[in-house]
Amino acid sequence: MMMHEFTARAKIASVSEEDYKVIEKVYTFHPAMKYKQDIADIYTRFGMTVIHDMLPRAEKVEELERMIYLKQMDIVDLKKQIDELS
Repeated sequence: MMMHEFTARAKIASVSEEDYKVIEKVYTFHPAMKYKQDIADIYTRFGMTVIHDMLPRAEKVEELERMIYLKQMDIVDLKKQIDELS
């Protein structure tokens, strides 16, 4: 979601770049975020405090997804090696 879309959904004039980076990470990786409106509603009702509280879990999910991706690339590489031996 782009910043302008977030501000429209949250019905606010603007948000700082720093806050938006946190909002974007939480929206992208937190497992409770299903819809774009979810993060806008949290911001509107509770502000950045709750979003900052959600950040560590979002960062952990991001890390785990990165680890999954790397393992998948390892599997692709191993399959290529098998193909080369066939």
